[in-house]
Amino acid sequence: MAMPPEEAEPRCRRALMEAWVGRESAVFKLPPSSLALDTCDVILLDHDRRLTKMRLASIADSDVRGIDAVRQDRAVYDLPPDDPRPVSLSTPTVFGAPEVVLLDLPKLRDDQAAHRPFVVAHAIPWPGEMAVFRSALWMDLHS
Repeated sequence: MAMPPEEAEPRCRRALMEAWVGRESAVFKLPPSSLALDTCDVILLDHDRRLTKMRLASIADSDVRGIDAVRQDRAVYDLPPDDPRPVSLSTPTVFGAPEVVLLDLPKLRDDQAAHRPFVVAHAIPWPGEMAVFRSALWMDLHS
């Protein structure tokens, strides 16, 4: 789903708040005389002298009405708009093709092997490091 950030931000905040508020639930039974109640109705539940708005999530009818309810808070749907965030895309760095040259230079020190070539690499912009691989096949063809 793709939508502008101005629309996505409030939807995400509302979904998070619904999940936060909905973590409180209640399961209780009512007498059959409470047939006027239906799913999605909002009731006030008095628990420990605290009135809590609960939305009836499911009702199971038998000799008593089994009720599953979830806490409801109207303020979740009336969230104030958030400040718009600036939208900017970063420009990707495009590395040019590197230029790699094998150099056949004289030995600089006595501890260097005589058959060991030097490799020079150059690229704009420089990627920071570059790996140069050798192949046994290439070595056989060029020796």
